[in-house]
Amino acid sequence: MKTEKLCGVWSAAPTPLTSDLKIDEASIERLSAHQQKLKINGVFIAGTCGEGS
Repeated sequence: MKTEKLCGVWSAAPTPLTSDLKIDEASIERLSAHQQKLKINGVFIAGTCGEGS
């Protein structure tokens, strides 16, 4: 099994929600495009910004 070292810039991404508390898919697409434009190496999702609790 090959192991790789994590390196570079990683971003903690919030979960964008609509006013009725549903996941805002359009905002996720914009956020992803922005992260790619900035050449971010990875994104932490699902509760890394405190919304998990």
